[in-house]
Amino acid sequence: MKYRLLAVLLALYALGTAYLWYGRPAALPILGAAVILPSSQNLPPEAQLRQISPQAPVELIVQPDDGLAPLFNAIAGATKSVDLVIYELDDTNIEQALCEAHTKGVAVRVLIENVSTYGKHPNERAHGALESCGVSVKWAPSYFALVHQKTLITDDMQAVVMTFNLMSKYYSSSRDFGIATTDPVDVAAIAVAFDADWAGQRTTAAVGNSLVWSPDSAPTLLALINSASSTLDVYSQLMSDRRIIDALKAVDQRGVRVRVVMTYATNWKEALNELTQAGVEVRTYASSASRYIHAKVMVADSEDAYVGSINFSRASLDANRELGILLTRPDVVDELEATFANDWVDARPYSVKN
Repeated sequence: MKYRLLAVLLALYALGTAYLWYGRPAALPILGAAVILPSSQNLPPEAQLRQISPQAPVELIVQPDDGLAPLFNAIAGATKSVDLVIYELDDTNIEQALCEAHTKGVAVRVLIENVSTYGKHPNERAHGALESCGVSVKWAPSYFALVHQKTLITDDMQAVVMTFNLMSKYYSSSRDFGIATTDPVDVAAIAVAFDADWAGQRTTAAVGNSLVWSPDSAPTLLALINSASSTLDVYSQLMSDRRIIDALKAVDQRGVRVRVVMTYATNWKEALNELTQAGVEVRTYASSASRYIHAKVMVADSEDAYVGSINFSRASLDANRELGILLTRPDVVDELEATFANDWVDARPYSVKN
């Protein structure tokens, strides 16, 4: 009995600490349930991969096929709060939906990266539009190299973890994905991280049940690559990190069929040459093609998957604020694989280039 009392007291202390630091608990301190501390990574990567539930409460969003209806519905259905963290925002319909939610009395907060491109700041228009309608909007904190995360949280009950930005001009051409989760532990961990970044307090975000955060996401993604025993399918926008390239080559050399689909750019020529020469199957879309591969996805053995914002670059893995999610739910993984198979057929086999 005294040990149960001690467990309750420790859980309550952890909960109170989360409230004091971040204004909300990371998870309810129920006996038998893990208390997710804001600064804890909780499990080594291999153990985290083994614990992902095939019954997780998640739904897949495929872009451009599914459109933005899941996001509009989530925003319109919110009754208490909407929190959005986004790298690029240029969609007046999304902005209007956020403004309308605010007008209804929903607490709306938007964290947006102050992107700088050739001296221009393309997010300034959206920032100003949201500010003018009363939405609470802040530039993302500068203690990360970039805030490249793309996540929508509604009523602290659902989070949509996205590979895509909210840029209307790219919706029709960009292959992207989103995962809508109602896992209370994952949603709480995402919400606590948002609160910390909103307050300008840098933390190491909790992985919850299935989350992958940057900085320091490389160990988890490498563990997923290394877990493959028969197949590994990869969507990537960038390909420059030495650790990822070496891992893809290594699993291919031990007999795993590795397939990579990307949009070709000369920046990735050296890496794609190296992968192809090592036996990895690479297919690409031309930069002028009607399909652009913006997704960041891996599927190992048609069973275990990752979907998120993390690119295969050192900055994205080690220095940015990024978020992805691990999945083993069969229907979701099957749909990811079916989409990959179609894009694989439509892409061109890569030839080594001089």
